[in-house]
Amino acid sequence: MGGSGTGKSHAVEYIERKHGIPFIRSYTDRPQREEKDIGHTFLTPEEFDKLNKHEMIAFNDSFGARYCALASQVKDKTCYIIDENGLRFIRDNCEDMFDIYTLRIYRSGNLIKIDNERKDRDKNQFKMSIYDFDYAILNNTTFEEFESKLDLVVDKIFNSSYEEVFGII
Repeated sequence: MGGSGTGKSHAVEYIERKHGIPFIRSYTDRPQREEKDIGHTFLTPEEFDKLNKHEMIAFNDSFGARYCALASQVKDKTCYIIDENGLRFIRDNCEDMFDIYTLRIYRSGNLIKIDNERKDRDKNQFKMSIYDFDYAILNNTTFEEFESKLDLVVDKIFNSSYEEVFGII
């Protein structure tokens, strides 16, 4: 989880490429922002209405669009970009189904490539503390350093006991 421009998409693409852990592409009925927006499967509102609501493990209706993930999309190991409402939904409805580890990615300073509408939208969106997550990464660095931090998180989750899991990197 993280605000616009923090590196969420880069993180899941990197983890999929480097560690072979696929990421879930959310179903959404929002318009596609740009051609390289690969984090979603874009549906019409009518197509979205036909999704099996009983199979939804995450759901959010925000900013005039709906987003969800289905249980059938989850593999043995899976990454998923989610917002706070979606995370609450998963924790309330699915914690007995899956081992869930959370990562909050954040940046400080000016996000030059993000339009003002998305910056304004993010201002009041995050109410959870970084301590509500298993991990937090400050991503104010190079891609290589960010990817190194992601490698540490993946290693901790899959090669450590649960007691060792919390960390700010």
